[in-house]
Amino acid sequence: MAYTDPSTQPSDMALLRHWTAASFATPETLPFSFVYRGERITGIPSSWNPTQTRHRVDANIVDTVYEGTDPQSGLHVHVGCLSYADYPVLEWVIRLTNTGDTPTPLIEDLRALDAPFNAASPILWHCNGDFY
Repeated sequence: MAYTDPSTQPSDMALLRHWTAASFATPETLPFSFVYRGERITGIPSSWNPTQTRHRVDANIVDTVYEGTDPQSGLHVHVGCLSYADYPVLEWVIRLTNTGDTPTPLIEDLRALDAPFNAASPILWHCNGDFY
């Protein structure tokens, strides 16, 4: 059975596929942003030599990892993304790590989601982050 949740409709899956096809096509188009050195950065800039790898977790889950590093400061961006074939959900976590030898320039206004939704009633679940 392709859809296990009776409330999930094929049209829900189609809307998600349409949105993710544009927003998660490449590291540069990822729908997050932050201000870095006074400039708004969206996705992982091509000058950061981004990479994209996919790994099938099981029959219904694909884990995609996008990574890139600012060659000037060593700021490393890692975006882990889980997509589901049987449910209209996409999860992602953004991690910023200073891999350089000096403090990272100021990072401001991090938006884990910086993109429009064109749907009747999308639901956005979020977390305020982890504090270690």
